[in-house]
Amino acid sequence: MQLQKEHKFCYSINIIFLLIFTLLILIQRQKKLTAQRRNLELEKQIQEMNSERELLHKEIELRNRKLSTRALYLSGRNQLINNLIMSIENIPKLSKISSLDIHIKHLKDYLKSDNEWETFVFHFEEVNPGFLARLRKRHPELTSNDMRYIAYIYMNLTTKEISNLLSITIYASKKRKERIISKIKLPNDITLYSYLSNI
Repeated sequence: MQLQKEHKFCYSINIIFLLIFTLLILIQRQKKLTAQRRNLELEKQIQEMNSERELLHKEIELRNRKLSTRALYLSGRNQLINNLIMSIENIPKLSKISSLDIHIKHLKDYLKSDNEWETFVFHFEEVNPGFLARLRKRHPELTSNDMRYIAYIYMNLTTKEISNLLSITIYASKKRKERIISKIKLPNDITLYSYLSNI
């Protein structure tokens, strides 16, 4: 009888241990499933954020392209006005007409004004909010002409396009770029465009 009681007791303990062991396995499995579910949710969120970031990047690129198209259009228009003024000034009969001379002076004043640049900055800031302010904060030594040049570089315009926009030669444009790189102490292994992309 005593032996039978001990046998029942051992049997009960074994069952309790088995139940505890099974319960621990179930808890561990549940934790693992919860962790996997959480990881899947995090991965999904990361993918959504990456997709959103990519869409935003494409939207900014598109807006920058539109902005550069507008800037190039204005540059072409300014070049046309400049050529027209030079042609009129080279015709002696026309250059003596005083009313025409007044209009030419107004056109020259318009070309020298910074109205277009202010409009450009407004649209540039809409597309790239805070970029110029961050750049100015990081590099206070940059002049407004440097900032203008850098904005065009940031839009990924070519040296030729920038020289047309600024009405300077390609050589002068390259020299300006070199001076800016020197001013901001850019390492040789980093391009100006890639540096600006990370500001």
